Amino acid sequence: MTKNERIRLLTGIAFMAVIFFAVASIGWTKAEFIVVYNYGFDGKIETNIVKKGYVEEPPSTGRYGYTFDGWYYLDKQGNEILFDFETEPVTRDLDLTAHWKPFETEMRFVLPQGYGECEVESMMVPYGAEYTLPKAERKGYYFVGWEIYDGFFLTDGIWTYPDDEFKLYARWSKFKPGKTYFLGEYEQNIPIYENGKLIGWEKEPIEWIPIDKKDGKYLMVTKYVIDAKPLDSERKYKSWADCDLREWLNGEFIDKVFSDEEKAMLCSYYDEKLGTTDKVFLLSRKETQLLYGTDIFGFGTEYAKRMGCENPNAVSEIGWDGVTYTGYGWTLRSFEHNKNYKSFGGAQGSMKAHQIYGMRPAIWVDAEKLNGR
Repeated sequence: MTKNERIRLLTGIAFMAVIFFAVASIGWTKAEFIVVYNYGFDGKIETNIVKKGYVEEPPSTGRYGYTFDGWYYLDKQGNEILFDFETEPVTRDLDLTAHWKPFETEMRFVLPQGYGECEVESMMVPYGAEYTLPKAERKGYYFVGWEIYDGFFLTDGIWTYPDDEFKLYARWSKFKPGKTYFLGEYEQNIPIYENGKLIGWEKEPIEWIPIDKKDGKYLMVTKYVIDAKPLDSERKYKSWADCDLREWLNGEFIDKVFSDEEKAMLCSYYDEKLGTTDKVFLLSRKETQLLYGTDIFGFGTEYAKRMGCENPNAVSEIGWDGVTYTGYGWTLRSFEHNKNYKSFGGAQGSMKAHQIYGMRPAIWVDAEKLNGR
């Protein structure tokens, strides 16, 4: 090797050494690193500058419907590795991604009073997952569905309500869901105008829901709130036994609504607690439970709304899982502790006898005569 070649070699080695130590010194002297937190939803990303060797405090995490499962990074082989904030200091730039587990809710299926059978007692449902509810059988009854509360029923779908436990109550009906009868006529949804002025309403067949059967008779209630009247015109509490509305229902209402053939179908009903006998009456608080799974909210006809069932005190807006339902308050015949009662879709509330709420008449009818029409 010539002298010039040795000089070039030594010069090259020296140059490479300078480069090496310069690069190394930069790495050795870097005092801060960048930590990127990718939350994995809604495009949420945070960036933090951390001092070398610092044990980073992880950011607070929260995601509706999910539980947090740690911050992960990729190693050189592409494996996801959990970063341990309690023991592992930050010695390099980090790109961390949050892992989440869907929250699981235990759905418990309750058979009220032990009636009926269900193939499962409970099941775990992850948030955001599709679920199918089981069926419940009860001899001699139709399964209506699983009630959440006050006439709200859960159906198959995507689970969006994270909670530790969710109780569902089986509801049955003695009649096939959706079964109705038409009996009598009343003003309902068709107004009559003359020269732009409302002069009356056309009578239309009344739709009735059968909710109970006993001794060859059907208990039926109007599907809709068909009118709005006070329980009594006087400004004081009145029981069902001595109120104006009872007298009107068993007199003028029967004559106005039913044909002679239909009147013959009506059966007298004796309320042992109140000591009253009626052919047309209002449901009691207990009897409203027979409406679970049908039309418990009592949506009003246009005539009933015009008569006052849509006033601010008579409208109930109940929201669950982002859905708002509107029902119209309807009067009950129950009277306890100096209070009359009204119903908002199964939920009960007190009222004064002179207040105007919706009316849903109820009747017991001879089943043989009714089905023979």
